[in-house]
This record gives sequence, structure tokens and C-alpha cells, in this order.
Amino acid sequence: MNIVEPIKSIEDIQNIKRILSKKPRNALLFGFGINSGLRIADILSLNVKDVKGKDYIELREKKTNKYKKIPN
Repeated sequence: MNIVEPIKSIEDIQNIKRILSKKPRNALLFGFGINSGLRIADILSLNVKDVKGKDYIELREKKTNKYKKIPN
């Protein structure tokens, strides 16, 4: 089983953002993930209607089945 370590260096995060800024979709997904702590599977399952015009993003995490309410 592979172990995934969190990105701890602010410099590394800024470098990743700079590289991803060439593709707005990828930059958005990275920024959302890094700030919300959600797994990519949970982020990719969101639709525009889940986010647009809402004060909170509500979802159930796929892996843990935990309910999350994230301020929008």
C-alpha cells in the first residue's frame, strides 16, 4: 500500500499553484482541495448546482461516509 504525505511547505504549494495556473480547472480543483481538505473523489462529484448560490456546500464523503458542511 502506498503512503501519501501531506504537502507541508508553503513554497511547494505556491509552486504547484503556479504550474497549475496554466489550466484554470486544475488550479481551481487544487485550490479547493487544499483549502477544504476534501479528497479528489469528493470534489469531482460536486456539480455547479451543489455550490452556486449556496452559503454552504453539503456532502457526504465517499471514503468515510461522514457528513460535511463547508462554508462557501
